[in-house]
Amino acid sequence: MAKRISVVVSQSPSKNPAKRKLEEDIVAGLLFENGIDVTIVPNLYDIKPESTGMLALRQIAGNVVVVSWLFERAAHWILDRNAITGHVGEVLLKNEEEEEDQEDEEEEEEDEEEDEEEEEDEEVEVEEDNDEDQEDNEDNDEEEEEDNDEDEEVYEEEDEEVVEEEQDNDEEVYEEEDEEEEVVEEEQDNDEEEEVVEKEQDNEDDEEEDEEELDVEDVEIDGVQYLTTSTENGEIYKCDEDGEIMEDEHGDFVICGYFKNGIANFI
Repeated sequence: MAKRISVVVSQSPSKNPAKRKLEEDIVAGLLFENGIDVTIVPNLYDIKPESTGMLALRQIAGNVVVVSWLFERAAHWILDRNAITGHVGEVLLKNEEEEEDQEDEEEEEEDEEEDEEEEEDEEVEVEEDNDEDQEDNEDNDEEEEEDNDEDEEVYEEEDEEVVEEEQDNDEEVYEEEDEEEEVVEEEQDNDEEEEVVEKEQDNEDDEEEDEEELDVEDVEIDGVQYLTTSTENGEIYKCDEDGEIMEDEHGDFVICGYFKNGIANFI
């Protein structure tokens, strides 16, 4: 027994005569075909869940061909929502517009594939360029590092030379400062010696001046030798064995007495 297949024709919601005529022609053609059961229902979008059209659809067993004015996915979604499960099969019948659309889609797919291939080729070229750039950059980095190393060596040598020159200059400066200090010390010593000599000379001059200013004469009293400025009215000074006036610890002449009206008086 040959298998039968059910065909559901979903009518258009409009009263367009052309659409009605097409629906009638399809139904008439199917009725004359063997092994086909035809079911006519309203537009799928307008069928209510508890309507007779939906009950008729639920009673169909096996494969079913749905002829509808809706798109394939919309028709499948409405049936699936009403518990009429299944999957969209392959449709071999297509109109001219669909064939043109399919050709356009195929051309678009081919164009997309070509674009993807071109992009891949460009990416490969970019990667090669990047690799070359990286190699060039690495070479440049190595050259820069070598140059930097050479510059550092030159700088180190220059720094060492500068440090040596500075050390030599410092040593020369220190030697000059030492020489200047020695000269200053010698000058200070000479100045001090000159000051000492000048002081001694001043002291001698002062003593000579004092002696010159002090006009004294020798006088003997009770067998002792003295010096006096006057035997009539003058001061009496002690003198040493050499006949010089004696001085105290402060450098002053030692006065031991005085003459008054020719009479010696001792202190």
